[in-house]
Amino acid sequence: MASNAMNTTALACWIPAYQYGESLKALEKSLVVKKTVWSEFQNGLKWGDTLNVAIAPDLGTADSVSLTADLTLNAQNTTRVQLLVNQWNYKALGVGYREQLQGRPNYLSDMSAKCVYSVALAIDTYIAALFTSLTAGNVGTAASAITDDVLLAAVENLNKADVSDTDRHLLLDPESVTDILKIDKMTEADYVNRGAVENPVGGLIGRSRYGCTVWMSNNLKAHTSYHWAGMFQREALATIIQKESMVDMFDWKEKFTNVVRAQAIFGAAASRPTAGCCINTRS
Repeated sequence: MASNAMNTTALACWIPAYQYGESLKALEKSLVVKKTVWSEFQNGLKWGDTLNVAIAPDLGTADSVSLTADLTLNAQNTTRVQLLVNQWNYKALGVGYREQLQGRPNYLSDMSAKCVYSVALAIDTYIAALFTSLTAGNVGTAASAITDDVLLAAVENLNKADVSDTDRHLLLDPESVTDILKIDKMTEADYVNRGAVENPVGGLIGRSRYGCTVWMSNNLKAHTSYHWAGMFQREALATIIQKESMVDMFDWKEKFTNVVRAQAIFGAAASRPTAGCCINTRS
């Protein structure tokens, strides 16, 4: 004679499972790199794939005035920065007619935002890879924690390069944010500029006495066992988004499938490489 009540395994055929009407979204990284670089050229490229930006150079001091000699005219080759729009990224997925009819919640509707995020993430990552093109200095030691001396060296290099002290940014990976939180002047009220905590946005840490708005990003380029971070003035890097991250849906009749697709056409370059420092991190 049985003495135990039936458990859930025995009653499996009698216990229904229900699908909740909303999905749980996967966690997303903050997209911060694109927000910190130069985008003033956005409307300059109406057609084509290359935007030429002429550089007006410094001319140095004037020659000594002579009342008997002819004028000495400046003679030097002109230079330019080329922004090449050569990146075309997309993400697409499809769901069959039957699966879409029977599925709950609507997979395509929920994944449309994820497709746009995937493309935006590609833009952020592409720009971050340009930190190694910054030439005002290469500071820090690979696989070693960022210190006060490292950040002061970066600031010194920017100052010596005549870089504007406005609109400077420091982009770090999460491990480096941990490092700088151990530096007093990054946390003590007496050392932090007024207005250190600005309007909260994704990735924003605050503004430090190093004269930079500090951001955290998980999208920095990895090199072997560490990432390349950067301290730079906004004009150090430039980007053009010729086609913004956008999403569309269409019916692929031959495949009996509805498709959602996101895409973007963009490019980026080191526009003023002397206006930024590459920083080696510990992880």
